[in-house]
Amino acid sequence: MDASDPPRPAANGNASSYAPRGQSLKDIGSEISVIKVSSNSTTKKIAAAMAHTVRLGKSVDITGFNIGCVSTILKAAAVGREYLKRDAKDAQLSIEHRVDEDNHKALYFTLHPLTVRVPECEDVTEYRVTVNTEAHKLAGALKARIEEKKGVVLFCIGPSSLFRAATAVALCSQYLEKKVYILNSFKKVQGRVETGELNGVEMRIVTV
Repeated sequence: MDASDPPRPAANGNASSYAPRGQSLKDIGSEISVIKVSSNSTTKKIAAAMAHTVRLGKSVDITGFNIGCVSTILKAAAVGREYLKRDAKDAQLSIEHRVDEDNHKALYFTLHPLTVRVPECEDVTEYRVTVNTEAHKLAGALKARIEEKKGVVLFCIGPSSLFRAATAVALCSQYLEKKVYILNSFKKVQGRVETGELNGVEMRIVTV
C-alpha cells in the first residue's frame, strides 16, 4: 500500500463527524475527539486524520460498526504510523468492546501518541489469523503470552481476519482487565503463483 502522506484531509463525514463544513482538521485540530468510519471512508483519509490528531499530542477515538469499517481502521492505523514516522513520532492502538446508547456491543478503537521507544523482543510468536480463527481462543493465547512478557504478532490478510484479530485483542483486554496496545504495520508475503505477492497487516502486541 502506498503510504505517501496526502494533504491535510478536508473535513467531511469520512474523517470526523465533529468537523464543521468549510473547516479542515488543521483548523479545528484541538477540538477533534472522534473519527467515525463509514462504508464510504477511504484508508488514506482516515490515516491522515489519525496522524494529524496524534501530531497534536492527542489521542483519538475511531468507531466503525461492521467488518469493512474495522478493516479500514486497522489499515489506516498502519498508514498513519508511516505518516507519523516522518516527523519522528509514533502511535499505538487499543481496542475494546463498548455498549452504545442503543445497547449494541461494538468494537471501539483509540489511537494514542507513543512517547517511548518500544524495545524489540527476541522471543516472538506469530499467529496467522484466518477466517476460521476463533477470537476467544486467540484472546486466551494472547493473554498467556502477555502475562509471560513474551512477544506476539498477529498477521492478517483480508477484512474477516482483521475483524477476528481486533475482536481477540478486545477480548484479551477484558481478560487482563487493562488496555492491550498494538503497533500496526504492513508486511508483504508470497501467495500462490497465480496471486503473487500479498500485502497483509501485522499487529504487534506491546507487552511492556
